[in-house]
Amino acid sequence: KIELKEIFSNLQLAINVLKHGKGRSYNELVEKAGTLPFRVKLPEEYFFNEGDVSEISTLVEVDDAFVLLCAEIINKVSVAIRITS
Repeated sequence: KIELKEIFSNLQLAINVLKHGKGRSYNELVEKAGTLPFRVKLPEEYFFNEGDVSEISTLVEVDDAFVLLCAEIINKVSVAIRITS
């Protein structure tokens, strides 16, 4: 389940960034930004959607797709753990 572990780890990094801001987790995500299934604001970016006055200031875009991905991966990890236990 290497791919599942990688996605779970990336989501864990994203949640750390949401909690703590820039740091080690953010730097790791920036290096992987092109391959992630969610958006990370790169150091030279100011907005995810230029001109959207409702956009909140965050380093990881938390939209419905991000939340659903978190739920899906948590479920898959839970199933994998039950199967191997």
